[in-house]
Amino acid sequence: ITINNASQREENLIRAVAKHTLKGLGLTRKRKLTIHFRLLDKEDCHGEIEQDDKWTYSIDLASNYKTIKDFVGTIAHELTHIAQWLDEDSYEGDGEDEADDFAEWVVNSMWEENLI
Repeated sequence: ITINNASQREENLIRAVAKHTLKGLGLTRKRKLTIHFRLLDKEDCHGEIEQDDKWTYSIDLASNYKTIKDFVGTIAHELTHIAQWLDEDSYEGDGEDEADDFAEWVVNSMWEENLI
């Protein structure tokens, strides 16, 4: 994982959310997996992901998030798309509903475990 344009606090949070999310998605054993995060001024969305190749992904996150819950949920949502793209049978349509549901689980479970 690489992280650009983030404060130390944001970087620590991104790493914690990524670890929790990837574990929940069963992706912690994918040693080839590379994820690049960037915080940017984004007006049109909270985050977006691009697949650079099968094992490399770039995630842009809005730096103007309103709450930690929104930020955590966005990170988890975008990471969920990696699992979907690696296993195309794991979602229906564009996968947004499943990504939203999993992101909600991540936020709630991290809150319950005092990780955020």
